[in-house]
Amino acid sequence: MLVGLTGGIGSGKSAAGNFFIELGIDVVDADDLARAAIAEGTHGSELIRERFGNDILDHSQQIDRKKLRKVIFENPEEKQFVESIIHPEVANAMTDFIKNAQSSYKIVIVPLLFETDSQNMYDRVLFIDTSEELQIKRASARDGVDEANIRAIIGNQLPRNEKLKLADDIIVNNAGLDKLMQSVSQTHNFYLSLCNE
Repeated sequence: MLVGLTGGIGSGKSAAGNFFIELGIDVVDADDLARAAIAEGTHGSELIRERFGNDILDHSQQIDRKKLRKVIFENPEEKQFVESIIHPEVANAMTDFIKNAQSSYKIVIVPLLFETDSQNMYDRVLFIDTSEELQIKRASARDGVDEANIRAIIGNQLPRNEKLKLADDIIVNNAGLDKLMQSVSQTHNFYLSLCNE
């Protein structure tokens, strides 16, 4: 069984993913795969440098993901170009992960799962839900980004009520890590029961 785990910015997707890993489940994060696709020394990194020049690099000469995000946020053509580099690499890495995963079910964390209309690739879609206020608070504390930026990111994504309708399973993450861990554990047991049917 393949589970797609998603949620808005600051919802706690990674924390939930880590709890599933602790329970022995194979988990991969599409964001990590995207990062690896343009890491220093990759063909993807060279193509992006050629296109945007050294302005796109950070102080350690790596591609600055914040700068790149800003560029593609403002220019649909550049977004297409960057996606044409990253998406095939992510798809290949994901195929390898699915083929090699050993746990009873496996999880792929996909931040924009509904926005990319990829929910049909998964047997179940698990949505990590949280209030917008908490999303803003967590994301700004984690990324050092101001509230206006986070609201713009949220505004660019499918509305929360739509995601709630599309998800098969929902974990509400408004009450801290202990509660999240409990909810993950319950969901884990539910998924194991589905695998054993």
